[in-house]
Amino acid sequence: MNHNKQWSSALVSPYEQAREKENKIENLPMEIVGKIFDQIGEARHVVVASATCKMWRKVWKDYTCALSFNSNMYRDFHTSTFEVIITQTIFQTRGLKSLSIVMEYDHDDHQEYLSSELMVACLMHTHDSLRQLHYSAKTTPNMNFINTLCSAQKLEDLVLSFVFIFGFNPSHHKFHNLKSLSLNYVTISPLNLSLILLTACPKLETLVLVSLHIDKKTELDLSNPSLKNFFVEDINMAKFIISKVDCLENLHIKNCAIEFFKLVCKGALKTLEIDSSDLININIIGNTNNFESVDVYNSTIMWSSIYSMLIKKSSKIKRIKLCYVDFYEEDDEDIDMENLSSSTMALFMSMNNNNVMVLIGKSKEEFDLEN
Repeated sequence: MNHNKQWSSALVSPYEQAREKENKIENLPMEIVGKIFDQIGEARHVVVASATCKMWRKVWKDYTCALSFNSNMYRDFHTSTFEVIITQTIFQTRGLKSLSIVMEYDHDDHQEYLSSELMVACLMHTHDSLRQLHYSAKTTPNMNFINTLCSAQKLEDLVLSFVFIFGFNPSHHKFHNLKSLSLNYVTISPLNLSLILLTACPKLETLVLVSLHIDKKTELDLSNPSLKNFFVEDINMAKFIISKVDCLENLHIKNCAIEFFKLVCKGALKTLEIDSSDLININIIGNTNNFESVDVYNSTIMWSSIYSMLIKKSSKIKRIKLCYVDFYEEDDEDIDMENLSSSTMALFMSMNNNNVMVLIGKSKEEFDLEN
């Protein structure tokens, strides 16, 4: 029986074998092939794969949900050609949900810009379906991204880099479904940023701010009642206030220099991480009963504020990590690391909390190894 199958298969011509394999590919459900294309992601590879057969060509147009364009994949093309490839590829799709357009910049003075018309055209074509957008490119001429982005009302995840945001109008600009917002190297005023967070994003849960081009001498006051996770990096401000964040659970501050920092808690805060930052004057007020851990690395902080306003008030504290930390106090009193550790442990013992881990004066690498 097996010999007969082997003989029959041997008699099949190479053309018929190839045709049989093609039929198996064509028999795959379009939805499955579409998910495969989404996993590929990079538009150049998706277009090449779509040339396999007519059905895959149709899948690329009708069932592909995610495409990404990275300038590194098109180094041999001029920027204008790269723009044409982006628009022609996107305009052949229907129902695109995730779009990424990234220009990779090096340290050279000569840096390429994408035309603002490109972004307008892409959003006009995808505004009914787009849920995730990652746009990282310098654009010319400068355009108001708020006006353009508000047409995509299904957006849930938005990452913007090297763009300008201005002219925000609370009455017209809304992101009703936005859950995650990341602004990197974005030029924006403190007032526009505050208004966007307070009035335009009612469902926002995660906020990332990195190297904003913002007036450092002014006050930055951010509020959002639904925000749960907040990461801020490389921002220097005279005054930074986080208030009306009833749901904030995790706060991470990295490479920041802030003269006055104020956080108003509503009982949800669980973790605070400060990395390579100077927080000279810290004021933490409100309910901190659920606070669990504080990690501080290579930073200058006012320990008395964190100790009295966070650690001492919480009955759920589980971990304290302090590595290469300079303690700043208004009375210029030096704090001895050994005494700090023993006094902190004494406090935890008095609280009958034996599950607290206290690590002080060790390197961050050793902390990571222990975890």
